[in-house]
Amino acid sequence: MKVISSFIIAFFLMNSYASSQLEASLSSSEVVLGDSLTLTIKVIHEAADEPFVSFLPVNAEVINKRQSRSTRAFLQGGQLVEERATTNVYELQPVKGGYVHIRQIKADIDKKVLKHKSLRAKVVKEARKPKDFFMKAELSKDEVFVGEAVDVNYYLYSKRDTTMHVIKKFPLLKDFLKRFEIPRSQRERVNLGGELYYRQLMYKARAYPTKTGELKIDPITLEFKYADYRNRRRDIFGMSMQFSTGRYKERTLRSKIEKLKVLPLPVEGVPKNFTGLVGKHNFNLSISSEKVIVNDALEARLEVTGEGALEKFDPVRLFDDTYFESFDPKAEVSEINALETKKIIDYTYLAKKSGTIPQRVLKLSYFDPEKREYVETDLTIPEISIFGSGTKSETIASNDVKQSNTSAPKDLSDSEEEIEKLVGPFYREKDIRVFDLKILNLILFLILVAIIFFPGFKKFIFSGRKVKTLGPKDLNYKNLHDYLLYYFPEGDNLRDRIEKSPLPPATKLYFKDLLTKAEKNEYKSEKNKLEYNKRHMKEVVKALNGSH
Repeated sequence: MKVISSFIIAFFLMNSYASSQLEASLSSSEVVLGDSLTLTIKVIHEAADEPFVSFLPVNAEVINKRQSRSTRAFLQGGQLVEERATTNVYELQPVKGGYVHIRQIKADIDKKVLKHKSLRAKVVKEARKPKDFFMKAELSKDEVFVGEAVDVNYYLYSKRDTTMHVIKKFPLLKDFLKRFEIPRSQRERVNLGGELYYRQLMYKARAYPTKTGELKIDPITLEFKYADYRNRRRDIFGMSMQFSTGRYKERTLRSKIEKLKVLPLPVEGVPKNFTGLVGKHNFNLSISSEKVIVNDALEARLEVTGEGALEKFDPVRLFDDTYFESFDPKAEVSEINALETKKIIDYTYLAKKSGTIPQRVLKLSYFDPEKREYVETDLTIPEISIFGSGTKSETIASNDVKQSNTSAPKDLSDSEEEIEKLVGPFYREKDIRVFDLKILNLILFLILVAIIFFPGFKKFIFSGRKVKTLGPKDLNYKNLHDYLLYYFPEGDNLRDRIEKSPLPPATKLYFKDLLTKAEKNEYKSEKNKLEYNKRHMKEVVKALNGSH
């Protein structure tokens, strides 16, 4: 009985999901008398028959009509379902002032009648005066796949000069993995609806949707000041009696909420090696050495560049545990340009057993939204030979080539047998003293005397740039990232720069832990508390400027 009821429920759920839908919208909520208005009616259905659409226009006439059709296929309940969409676009002409009403919107399809609520638009005699200022969020794409990158630019449009821009409320974009950027203050001249405006980019985000459907693009709130010249006093000849730039007024604007349609990735043809990345990507693998001794380390680096959300790309497995002991890989994400990002993953392995790992090809794949298909790429892992006193592998000592201890020795001069796996001697570098120790001690003694007895020399030696410290309110990933890049220039990544810095060990651990928490807050939307430690911040100043 439970099986039958479950089947009935699943059957009704499938039918309800695949049921027909009716969508209707007007191009604007307000239209000027004499201009046209667009009505769009879209019917989504499975039946092959064309739907019959009808509506009742009030205070408007239909002056044009066009129709388009589209189909798409998807898997539902293990079955291939074909969905059709018929879109009718009507151009309406208002008759007089007041309101245009669209009533009794219906669609007859597959012996069913679909209905939609009435729509209306206000008819005005004259167009509204263009605004002097407004904020607008502009998207690089109107429709994307889940995980695909979309750029969100927040612009300030103004007809006057503005200054002292302050963002009062930032957009959250909670349904996105995002990277934010406050761009340089540059403005351009644009024509918008026949009106000239200054357009200035105030805030920029590269966002990756994490779920499907119609997602909301949060607004931004901006505060700025502008010069008001209308209240300047003039003399009897109409000339201005003030030569200043006028009185400044303050204004606060908020952009409108925008919508983004997010499609799911195709379920057909998903490869097992799919990395989850959407967009074009390149993979590059480098290994420190193809020959290693037991108990020595082998290092590998995987570089992934592309336009996808690399923060969610997990390190792939290069070697199994047969020959190597593996350590947790270290990863860091950095931006190359406005469109591409690079993720560097550093692997460290410790050889524990002699043998040979044959060359193999590691296949990785990503989804190309332009071609709408999965693209597979090959990553070649070279042959690795491990030598030493560890347990021999069958690839090194085969039973077919073992010799008896009692066999007679061979004459090497007559032997044509090739000697394999012969490795040359390994040499260690030896430090060579370049300067004589007595001369070096004399130089250090003279420098010490100059520092003690000549303050000017001391100032010359220890003078440098003034080191600034982060405040408690400055602790976020962006500020910490820029701070470490600026003051600690040596190293391949941020953690390497911290490790190579002259900071004390405790301060190094503090900054590494702070960086880890900040990265999780930024890229994984966690809420780790970033604790401010004044003592460790002072250690940065001491290490760079010296405590003299």
